Amino acid sequence: MTTPEADNPGVSRWNRLRRTPLALLAAMVMALYLIGDQYPFSNYPMYANFGEQALVFFLSDGEGEPYAMKRVFNKSASDAKKIYKSYLEDACMAADLEENEATLEMKRAAGGKVLTQLLTEHKRKDFAEETSRSPVLQARLRRVWLDESDAFHDEVILLAEESLAP
Repeated sequence: MTTPEADNPGVSRWNRLRRTPLALLAAMVMALYLIGDQYPFSNYPMYANFGEQALVFFLSDGEGEPYAMKRVFNKSASDAKKIYKSYLEDACMAADLEENEATLEMKRAAGGKVLTQLLTEHKRKDFAEETSRSPVLQARLRRVWLDESDAFHDEVILLAEESLAP
């Protein structure tokens, strides 16, 4: 069985290729293979490589018990972490350091700025009720990582503390 294009020598190879779904599929697969994991051809480039550590910025009471961010502020924990990383990055750039070289003082200054920003700009209406279990609000950073021997490490740093007393 022949197609009209095969009988017509005036039809280009490209037109014949264009009408063959399997050939198009093969061409797309080859093109995407050559392009690799490059935006916009990958929906999830953030999952291509995992960092060596994970950071969680959270707010807690005076005993270190975390608050549910969305119940206390109009920001999520991931938003607060992004704000923290932005302040820390600015401090590191000013000191000509890489982010992983940041000092504890730099981390605490960035955490203090985040806590101040959250308290001044992002409190929910029921903030006092949600935070009534403690007279202080603390900003903390949890860092977890595996070392070269695959040993798990978990570290929590107190970054800043604000009194909630009226």
